[in-house]
Amino acid sequence: MIVLASFFSRSASAVSNPLNDLQKRLESLNYISYVYQREGNYSSDGHFHQYKGDVFFDFTNKASSIGASCYFENSEYIAVYNGTELFHCDKRTKDIQVGVNVTPEEIDSEIFLPCSMLSIKNALPWVMEDKGVYKRYKDTLVDGKRSLMIRLEFKKRTISGIGRPWNISKRENLYYSIFVDMQNGLPFQVLMQNGENSDYFKATFTDIIEDKNLKTPEVFYYSTYLKDFKLSQKSNKEKLILPSTMAPDFTLVSHTTKERIGLSSINTPFTLIVFAIVNCGYSQEMVPRLNKIYNSIPRNKVTVLIVNPYDSENLIDKFINVTRPHSSYRILVEGKSLIKKYGINGYPTAVLLDKEKIVIFASPGFDEATILSLIK
Repeated sequence: MIVLASFFSRSASAVSNPLNDLQKRLESLNYISYVYQREGNYSSDGHFHQYKGDVFFDFTNKASSIGASCYFENSEYIAVYNGTELFHCDKRTKDIQVGVNVTPEEIDSEIFLPCSMLSIKNALPWVMEDKGVYKRYKDTLVDGKRSLMIRLEFKKRTISGIGRPWNISKRENLYYSIFVDMQNGLPFQVLMQNGENSDYFKATFTDIIEDKNLKTPEVFYYSTYLKDFKLSQKSNKEKLILPSTMAPDFTLVSHTTKERIGLSSINTPFTLIVFAIVNCGYSQEMVPRLNKIYNSIPRNKVTVLIVNPYDSENLIDKFINVTRPHSSYRILVEGKSLIKKYGINGYPTAVLLDKEKIVIFASPGFDEATILSLIK
């Protein structure tokens, strides 16, 4: 892609506000499909990934908690959210996994949502209201096509997959460049950078079509797929361990010391278990927030266990170098056996135990305010 900026910068106070125009255009959509290609190049920690697939959004589903029904398909699997159920059809194993009454937070991690049209559409209202987001506009040429570049600068926050504000502490600034086709008024590429190094995340939309008839209503119901896929035993989604229950005991190996650490051997008044994986932005952003909590309480009050289910030793080393967890944390590896026992369905997930190893609090994500209040 060749981008030539005209160096003509529109004022944010111009009569026709580009963000307002883009919001109106996205709000006018009822149905849209496109080929979604995402590319993450994180050379600073040696990670690169690419995904590509077909996306379809039905924005007429007003009952959906995220503002749309979603369909994604590539060569490996199909993912569908219909407003109530989120299900995945694995083309290799011919299994279908179904989650019922899923929360927006559970949908947020779907691979076709970051920087998607849904994400931008849901984010624009709060972005336009947020005076802390610096906004800049430029007319550009992209491969010879007249386009508008909308540049957004965020301070210590970013846009989640479903378009919600997500506070971060790892980096000071994040920059979004949204490229809009001036002929149809729709975005065709979103580029996210941090301004500190060459890392970037890029989402590109091609073959954009606005047409209700591209998908029939039946594609949004998992029963439609049962003739080709068998219902997986995992479809009865494991429920997260409940407060007031005894935490299952375990013994895992420490990544740093290689010693075997058993949950029952921990004698501090509280034990905080955080399930995290390497290639997860939310897991990475969690660590500085965890450090802040840990540094605010007496050292002998809580033991912190970061449990990684399956990442390699090398990847965990990179995770440590990037996130810099406190040296007192015990980073435990090969914790896959605990996923079912504790009902882990996303990362990070935090589980707080008292001295008797009774669950006090368990939640997807990392609610530092609640955790800190319970420990103090």
